[in-house]
Amino acid sequence: MFQKAHALPLVATLLLLGVGNSEKAWSQVLESIDIGRGPITVEVSDTYTPTQPAPLVILLHGRAWDGESMENYFSLSSEANQRGYVYCYPDGLATFTGVRYWNATNACCCQGCPFTTCDDDVAYLSLLISSLQSNYNIDSSRVHIVGHSNGGFMAHRMACERPDLLTSIVSVSGMTWSDPANCTPNESVPVLQIHGTIDPVIFYGGGILGAGVYPSAQETCESWAAINGCNSSPQIMPSIDINASVSGAETDVLRWDSACTDDASVELWSVSLSGHLPNFNSNFVTGVFDHMENSASSPENFIRGDANEDLSINLADAVQILQYLFGGQAISCLESANANSDASLDLSDAVYLLLHLFSSGAAPGAPHPACGTALVSVGCISGSCP
Repeated sequence: MFQKAHALPLVATLLLLGVGNSEKAWSQVLESIDIGRGPITVEVSDTYTPTQPAPLVILLHGRAWDGESMENYFSLSSEANQRGYVYCYPDGLATFTGVRYWNATNACCCQGCPFTTCDDDVAYLSLLISSLQSNYNIDSSRVHIVGHSNGGFMAHRMACERPDLLTSIVSVSGMTWSDPANCTPNESVPVLQIHGTIDPVIFYGGGILGAGVYPSAQETCESWAAINGCNSSPQIMPSIDINASVSGAETDVLRWDSACTDDASVELWSVSLSGHLPNFNSNFVTGVFDHMENSASSPENFIRGDANEDLSINLADAVQILQYLFGGQAISCLESANANSDASLDLSDAVYLLLHLFSSGAAPGAPHPACGTALVSVGCISGSCP
């Protein structure tokens, strides 16, 4: 159930520690969704319209945090609004002492219950994604999860078990499974792993939490590179500056992007002289969003109404549609033949083209909202053709 939120979130206790950004521009619409565990704040960009597919990002908090305090630490809200995202930050379940957590891997953090009988957070987050898709026009090719610590472990588990729902994950200070047999997705998933080299909580070089072993940051990336079919040798990229407390470009970048299935690259950002909660600057936020957007599958260019894909709209396109409908002739890009943009391909599309060509009818619409006011443009980007 969705409802408008009438109060702004409270400033999290993290601000008292001097981390995060205390200034927020709440120009986006704040709404709430409840799928069984209580309300979840959903921030909807002020540029959102139901006719235009929007990307989705979900932020998963670390153990003993909650969604609101995690957002105050990362400060993704403003960038999400500016880039047109639907954005939410759910809460994990809480112990009787109020410690919230996600049932991620056997290393982190099942709160002492038998691991296989813990609450099913994969099912919960899958339901959250499907519920958001039902209530908003979400672009299924741009669905991302960002997680910190326990939330990062959970992001990895979601990618392992529900790659069909995700475009990419970003894990900060959280690792994947130590046993590769626990992560066998049937689709590739782009991964960005960010980790402080002197993290005293989740060790950069791997370690043990309770009875569970977790791999190192680099082993996590190597595991995903193997899953994604990438070349095992990463490229050394230019260092970047994402920690305001360390001077210079303190973060080393490795990228596995050669021969990856579906171009699903893997990156490791090793934040030198940084712990479990780096003092991230604005470069971190823009870098995370840039990575997510670069992970989205490259859409196919087409002109709506150009059924035969000869880069023009003419009578031959109407004939092509009729031959498809009644003569069994194939159309390689069905969406290009959907001249009236009504989500179906039928006789009305041929009629629409004929009215446009011979009776001053309206031109076919742009194939994608990114085209703006351009009605017909071969350079217009659209989603993959069905």
